[in-house]
Amino acid sequence: MGTFMAGTASVDITPYREELKEFVEICGSDSNSTLFPGGVIRPLMAKVLATRTENTAIILISIDHHSTPDWLSGEIRRIISGKLGIGVEAVSVCTSQNHSAPMWAGPDTDRMKTWKYTVRFIELIVNAAEGAWRDLRPASIGTTIGYCHDISYNDSVPITSETPVKYYPDSKHIGGMIFARNHIIGRSSGRPFDPEVGVVRIDDADNNPMAVIFNFSAHPATCINGEYIHGDFVGFAADRIESELPGVTALFLQGSLGNAQIIPIFGTWQDARRTGEKLADEVLRVLPDAVMAQKVVSSAVSEVFPVRFIPYTTECLKRYVEYVNEYLKELEINNDAEWLGEGPYTLDLPPGYTPDKKREYVAPILKYCEKKLAGRERNEPESLEPRVTEIQVFRWNETALCMHALEMYYQTGLEIKRISPSRYTFPTGNANMLVGYVMPEEEFQYGGYMAFTSPMYNNLPGMWDPGNCKRIIERFKDLMLKIVETEVPI
Repeated sequence: MGTFMAGTASVDITPYREELKEFVEICGSDSNSTLFPGGVIRPLMAKVLATRTENTAIILISIDHHSTPDWLSGEIRRIISGKLGIGVEAVSVCTSQNHSAPMWAGPDTDRMKTWKYTVRFIELIVNAAEGAWRDLRPASIGTTIGYCHDISYNDSVPITSETPVKYYPDSKHIGGMIFARNHIIGRSSGRPFDPEVGVVRIDDADNNPMAVIFNFSAHPATCINGEYIHGDFVGFAADRIESELPGVTALFLQGSLGNAQIIPIFGTWQDARRTGEKLADEVLRVLPDAVMAQKVVSSAVSEVFPVRFIPYTTECLKRYVEYVNEYLKELEINNDAEWLGEGPYTLDLPPGYTPDKKREYVAPILKYCEKKLAGRERNEPESLEPRVTEIQVFRWNETALCMHALEMYYQTGLEIKRISPSRYTFPTGNANMLVGYVMPEEEFQYGGYMAFTSPMYNNLPGMWDPGNCKRIIERFKDLMLKIVETEVPI
């Protein structure tokens, strides 16, 4: 146990207009990118927290982006590790999954690596990490928990004979899953839910707060395909915390957001600001409850975690070809059509989309399935090579951050908290990369977007194996037990 040191830094990472234009050129017309014609409502920020004890150093980076690909976060971590002389396992690049920022997407990875914004972004983040390291000073740390009950909900609603018929259009969808974009539907289902707000407070030697980490589970998707750049509710929450506590750096860490949606989805930036301020108010309310410690045991460990796939059945692929084609025909005569498929193959499209937007939404499903089926007719081999990711645990005394690259469900996050040996445990998604939804095994039977069609949009070799959830719970349990007994030297 050694004297605890901490330092912080913040940097504006908002892309320039010419960088956005270049991004669209790289990604092409099929990209989901946008030029954000309304401009910048609130700058995109990156926040860095550096901590150090006698034996362990940690660099935690929180970014107002949707995600970072592994090649990008890997380069950032490699450079920081070399410059500061600390292990790569002690550096984590975490994003919020903000939907009001550009994404590093597109088929041409080499061009994305040389995109002017990519080059500038890496330099900004590395410089901020060095700044936080230079800022290291005696500090204390404490943790507490709050609850924000009225800003999020479980968006995955199984359709059973007990589900109110007003929530789905036809009995053929029984056995499937509603992707609830309406929080009334989600809230009325009684599904698992976690309103916990994790709060880590770091004070300087004069007992003045210098950093606040806050962890909450919900997609920053108040605005989707919006006109403006901003940090969604988490960015506005950080702004509120920092305005109320001058000198503080507020870092958001995403929780178990796989089936965790914000209220409202498809809203406005004003909605995002109101929601963020509610979250910030709860953080500020409980912040005085943190019991501070100057003597700190700190650890940073990581290990490789391969995320496994299972193949689509030929029947599944054929069904989606049939269902999408049927839907496109229906859309010709009914512009309001939003549902396709039946049973676990049910898919409900976002309400309010124009007919052209709906066609754009289902086109990748049809393309994926037809390509897969054509390959099988030619007896082409299919690889289900696991996606290699990393899991990390950062620990300060009785606080553990369990970081991973998944869109973990409420249920999985709650189980990790339950089995953790640490008093305060915060599962943290979008760490170092994002691989997508990984649903619990008991949820897989309902199919729907998360199970069947989301991997198609990313052109993955198959569906995510539902057994991944059980495996990652076991691996986190082992890692957390390991860090209770050991510290990782610098």
